[in-house]
Amino acid sequence: MPNKNTEQLSLFKISWPIFIELALHMGTGIIATLMLAHYSDAAASAVGVANQILNVFLIVFSVTSVGATILIGQAIGANRMKKSRDFARSAVSLNMWLGAIMVAVVFLFGETFLRLFGLSDELFDHGLLFLQIVGLSLFTEALIMALSSVLRSHGMTKHAMLATLLIDIITAIGAMIAVMGWFGLPVTGVAGVAWAIVIARFSAMVLLFWIVKKRLMLRFPLKELIKPQRDDIRALLQIGVPSAGENLSYQFSQIIITGFIATMGEASLAARVYVMNLSMLAFLFTVAV
Repeated sequence: MPNKNTEQLSLFKISWPIFIELALHMGTGIIATLMLAHYSDAAASAVGVANQILNVFLIVFSVTSVGATILIGQAIGANRMKKSRDFARSAVSLNMWLGAIMVAVVFLFGETFLRLFGLSDELFDHGLLFLQIVGLSLFTEALIMALSSVLRSHGMTKHAMLATLLIDIITAIGAMIAVMGWFGLPVTGVAGVAWAIVIARFSAMVLLFWIVKKRLMLRFPLKELIKPQRDDIRALLQIGVPSAGENLSYQFSQIIITGFIATMGEASLAARVYVMNLSMLAFLFTVAV
């Protein structure tokens, strides 16, 4: 039987890549905010508000991810390898459809969501531009979250971490070019930073599909992606939906707080966005464990 030190070491070895992955995942929003702070406080504030709306959609995708991590892990533990692969394909399929739906929701109702904050015209224009461009990447982000959960359930936490690192690197380079106009390129501000995130997430999605195919020998036939197994989907939702409830409640509370602060003026909203980005780092390790 393993002693206490062995158990702690094992937990640490599994947790630290997840901790770094979560930090890097949050880093995408932090990088965008910090880079745009050099551009203008109005742009940074607007992007912070838009990110809060986008975070709600990410929680929808996490429903599948949580369910997949648990169910695939259980199937592997029971040596039901075929079932673990079925769950993996169903998780990717479900998030593929959810991603497509959320992209449509952003384009149809994004303007309505943003107007609920009562932003000034300048802030609203910046926020809507960022929301609609980055909204395109919700499809790829949904697939990233599903593929990462498949890797984590197989103990491959470092591989998921590397994909998130790739997102941050591309986002950081693209954001600096967009804000500082490197290499003689025009300063594109909010639009440039948003497109950097879209490109970064697409690149990470391609990398994760390649890793899953090479390391797990797992393929995703188009037929199974379009029409997943209903029993698997039901099982994923039964586990994932309750687990997402607390996070969803928290995000809605933050949206309400941001709405109140937005009425106090641009400076107050900017301060709120900057402090939020820093405070997220405080609870990362607990979430990773």
